[in-house]
Amino acid sequence: MRVFTGPKNTWLGQPVRFYEGNLRELAAHLPEFELWPFCAGDDFNPDLAQVVKRPDAQDERQMPVGVVSRYYRLVQHKQLVEWLVQVGIKMEISEEEFSGVLYLSTYGERMLLEVELKQYQFDPGDGNPTRIICQCQNSVETSLALEISLGRLRLVCSNGMMDGRGVTIRKNHLAVVDSQQIVSSLRRGIEAELEDQKRMVQWYNTSLNPGQLGVWADQVVAKKWGDQDAARLYNIAISGYDGQPSQKKGFPPSKWPFESRVQVPGACAPVKNIYHASQALSWIASREPKIEKQRKRMGEIYELIQPLMERLN
Repeated sequence: MRVFTGPKNTWLGQPVRFYEGNLRELAAHLPEFELWPFCAGDDFNPDLAQVVKRPDAQDERQMPVGVVSRYYRLVQHKQLVEWLVQVGIKMEISEEEFSGVLYLSTYGERMLLEVELKQYQFDPGDGNPTRIICQCQNSVETSLALEISLGRLRLVCSNGMMDGRGVTIRKNHLAVVDSQQIVSSLRRGIEAELEDQKRMVQWYNTSLNPGQLGVWADQVVAKKWGDQDAARLYNIAISGYDGQPSQKKGFPPSKWPFESRVQVPGACAPVKNIYHASQALSWIASREPKIEKQRKRMGEIYELIQPLMERLN
C-alpha cells in the first residue's frame, strides 16, 4: 500500500494525509477517540466535554482535538467502515473488493474515505468505464457533519472525474444514529446508482456544439463558479487543455485568451455531448486544493448540467 502526501492540499486549514488500499488496510490507519471531562485542575464544566485521540502506533500521545456539548454523540471513524462492511455482506462484496483512498487531517479528527465498487463498472459509450464510488465523511469534533454519499467515478488515466449527484446520508452530532437504517439506505443507494446508468447514456447521447458550450459557460457556469473557471471549462471542452485564462475586458469568459498548460485525460475535445461537458466540470472541481471546496463543487455538477439539458430538450 502506498502513502500519499499532498503539500498543497488542506482541509479547513490543516494539511491532509493520504493513504491508498482496500477497506481493511485503510481501516488500520483510523484513530480512535474518547470523551474526557472539560476541566482545569479540579474544576470542570458539566455542560462541555473534550474529545481526545487515543494513543496508537502512529502517534503515542493522548491528543485533545476539540470541545463539544454534553449532548454530543461520538461516532468513531471505524463505525463508518463497519457500515460499509455490513453493506458488503448483504450484497456479497468482500472487504478486499472495496478499494480507494483515505484522507485524514493532522490529528485524524476529520476523515474522508473514498472507496470504489469495482464490480459495478459501466461504460456509457465512450470506452472509458465508470465505477460507483462511496464517500464517507466524519469529524469527531463537530467541524463537519457525518455524511455518506454515492456517485460515479470515471477511470481515465487515473483521473478521478466524479458526478456528484447521488444518494446522501447526513447526520449531525446530536442525533441518534440508527446503524441498521444507514446500512439499508446505502444498499438502496447503490441499487439506485445502477438504475441511474440510463441517465448517463442520455447525457452521452445529447449533442452539444461550441456555440451552446460558450453560452452555457458564460451564463451558467460563470454565475456559479466565477469567470475564471468558466473560461477554464470552455477551453478544456474545446481544446482538451487546462491552464490560466487572461481576463479580457468587454468579452465573456469563453472569449478570453488562454495559456494552455495541462492536457486533461479523457476530455474528448472538442466536446460534442453533455456527458463529456460534465466531465470537464469534474476535472475543475477535483483540482481544488481545499478538500471542503472539492466536495462542494462535486455536489454542484448535476445542478450546473440541468440548465443545459433543459435548453437542449
